[in-house]
Amino acid sequence: NAIPTAEFAACQIVLANKGYFQASHLVKTDSYSAGKKHFNTFPGNYNIKIGILGAGMVGSHVIRLLKAMNINAEILVFDPFLSDERSAELGVRKTSLEEKFATCQTISNHLANNEATKGMLNKKHFDLMLDNATFINTGRGQQVVEVDLIAALKEKPSRTAVLDVTYPEPPLPDSEFYKLPNVVLTPHMAGSSGKEVIRMSSYAVIELEKWLQGKPLSYEVTLKMLETMA
Repeated sequence: NAIPTAEFAACQIVLANKGYFQASHLVKTDSYSAGKKHFNTFPGNYNIKIGILGAGMVGSHVIRLLKAMNINAEILVFDPFLSDERSAELGVRKTSLEEKFATCQTISNHLANNEATKGMLNKKHFDLMLDNATFINTGRGQQVVEVDLIAALKEKPSRTAVLDVTYPEPPLPDSEFYKLPNVVLTPHMAGSSGKEVIRMSSYAVIELEKWLQGKPLSYEVTLKMLETMA
């Protein structure tokens, strides 16, 4: 399930850095020239800073996909469990949450889902977001203090939120997420769907065969690992 989620997030990052989400909305609701004007305020994907929150199965694959694009981006990662050795292997720089929100064009959330991360992303982070910055969440809605995110989006309408998850899910009928033009909502669709499910079953069968033969597993998940997995 990590693979399609990472593919979904990486594609959103690339689109966000081009100003796609608001530009496409402006073309339909305002004018072609308004969309073009908005697009021209964005830096594109080359030689920029991208923030990744969480470098587990999903986050690390997002990093690999971005690296494969040869966009020369500096990727900043927040993950308390990421070792210096693993950071060097991924070719990323570990930083604080604050630095990511204050300096990155796009921030994508893949934090582990546990008690420690509930409400972790709040006003002090969202208020730091750059003009034209985008926050992407394919992780968990509970990690975001949504009233703080909404306030930051209203304060600077050039900011964008692309949310595949919310809390509650779906958002309440009167949620401002439905009304704000700089919010893109999708129905928790980043994970495996359609033919992508075949890949999960194939991996499960391969792992079972390895286990029955006493061979090392490629995707073993231990109880300890569950504490830090998204």
